[in-house]
Amino acid sequence: MVTPAGTKSMKASLSISPMNEMKGDVKKWIEADNDLKKLFSKKISYDDKIDLNPKKWNAAKLSKAMEALVRYELQLLAQRAFEAKKKGKPPKDTLAVLKKAMSRTLADVDEKCSTALEDLESGKGEAKAGLAVLKKVMDKVKNLNPATIFAQPLDEAISSAKAIQNVDKKGGKVEAAQAAAQKGIVAAITILGKDGKDLQKASKYLQVSGKKLKNSDVGPLAAFGKTISEKKVLGPLETLDSDIDKLENALTGYAKDLKSGNVDGAQARSFETDFGKLKNQLKSAVPAITVLKNLDKDYKAVAKHLK
Repeated sequence: MVTPAGTKSMKASLSISPMNEMKGDVKKWIEADNDLKKLFSKKISYDDKIDLNPKKWNAAKLSKAMEALVRYELQLLAQRAFEAKKKGKPPKDTLAVLKKAMSRTLADVDEKCSTALEDLESGKGEAKAGLAVLKKVMDKVKNLNPATIFAQPLDEAISSAKAIQNVDKKGGKVEAAQAAAQKGIVAAITILGKDGKDLQKASKYLQVSGKKLKNSDVGPLAAFGKTISEKKVLGPLETLDSDIDKLENALTGYAKDLKSGNVDGAQARSFETDFGKLKNQLKSAVPAITVLKNLDKDYKAVAKHLK
């Protein structure tokens, strides 16, 4: 069989004790019974050969990954052994129960390793992991209101700056107005930090993953990566990324000056002007969210192919 270009045939081996996830008292209980000791003394093993990128994988890495892969199955077996010990049934009955549990574990480990290695060799394993992250961020994006991403924190900033100016015009003390303004801005930064950052995470993830996915050996995944990398997609995402940073920096600077008590009427007017300009400039949320929602159909097609 010809090894695909850019890959190397390597051994995928698993050799692990079935008692790996058991607690000390359970292990001692098993070792004190000759039949149970014999049942659990043989290591659980799996061996195969697959073609992988040698820059990413080697036999040692594969072995470690496979040990982590079957940890859940070993935890279930450990739980069965713990329950058998706790019930204290006759040795013959206990042995029968744990023989059945061991057989189930061996079958599950075999199936899980086989599927995982097949996915890994075809490129589906890594792709599935990446798409799982993508689904998480895109699900968050679907529930965001693009009209409020920038408008809500900016309206709060403009309103608080006006309040300080009004107090100053009336000859009052601006300290209380500054304290109230700072509280409102901190809340606005928190909102931006949630909704805006969720959107920014989705944007950044797609910017990075598009470059990786378009070089995938999995056809539909490569096509999806190419779509993400197009300027009509990346352009709005890059603009959004920059706009969120710009607004966050402006709000943080305003909050800092408010906390220091450095915002009088004149400075508040200056801040109001600056935030008003930002409100007219920061319009990237709507096109960015539109782009992300349009990608959902492509994402679902790829996810279906990788099932």
